[in-house]
Amino acid sequence: MLITLLECIVTSCVCAFRLRASRFSLWECVRKGLRTAMSEHSLSLKLPVFFALMITFNNMCLYYLDLPVYFVARSFSPLFNVILFYRMLKDRRLLLILPGIALIIVGYIITMVEENTINLLIAEGVILGVLSSLFVEFYTLETNKLPDKTPEVYLKQVYVNNVCGVILLLVGAFATSELTELQFLPIAPTLDTLVFWSLLVLGCICAAIVGGVVLEEINSYPSFHRQMLGLVRSVLQTIAAVFIFFVYTTKLWWVGVLLVAIGTALYIVGQRKHEETAAYSSTKAPVSQLPLLVSD
Repeated sequence: MLITLLECIVTSCVCAFRLRASRFSLWECVRKGLRTAMSEHSLSLKLPVFFALMITFNNMCLYYLDLPVYFVARSFSPLFNVILFYRMLKDRRLLLILPGIALIIVGYIITMVEENTINLLIAEGVILGVLSSLFVEFYTLETNKLPDKTPEVYLKQVYVNNVCGVILLLVGAFATSELTELQFLPIAPTLDTLVFWSLLVLGCICAAIVGGVVLEEINSYPSFHRQMLGLVRSVLQTIAAVFIFFVYTTKLWWVGVLLVAIGTALYIVGQRKHEETAAYSSTKAPVSQLPLLVSD
């Protein structure tokens, strides 16, 4: 949590520096009234809250669970897509996505049962992973509602998001006594210390750059390619984590991960076919579409 807090602080500073010419001020927004100020700048007031909760649950999930199971623990985004838009289940075209969701659920159960057997699964991590999936969806849906999709709006939104993230993470750090971990950070003049702080600074810089790119991707790039790329990235992250950290796994554990990956891919393909069919069959009335899925 402390590293994420530092990343949010650095990102906020970078955004504030880049916005200095626009005279955008959070203090002025608070003074005018957040709702009015956010509307004037074409920003979302809900998005910072969703962002802060999303990264908080992400961090707490990783705190309780090993990195290799992180992908599966946060794999319920497609399920929440359907739950949040349950009224659309009356549309028979959505039958295209149900096999994928079924595979995700089966794979999730298999992996979690195996994880509990071999590595002692912690219930808090499972719950936080589910909550993280939920707020990833909320974040994506709210991002799609941004009225003005320009680089400056994205930058302002990232700035507000990260300031809100700093506040919530600070509260969480105080509540969990995690600030006491500061005493264990390396400060001795050694090569290991230099490598640690160099990687930390590099991570903060990357986080500052990625924040705006993610918002722009959600609105600018085809959802199919972006989601597939995110899925591949998540699977590779899982494989790399197993080998890098020498985590013991079983064949059944990998079967569960594979089912989740296949189910997610089927969902993405089914979602695309649903959107194409709906767009083709309806030219007079607006088409209700499933929200975009974000894979990390």
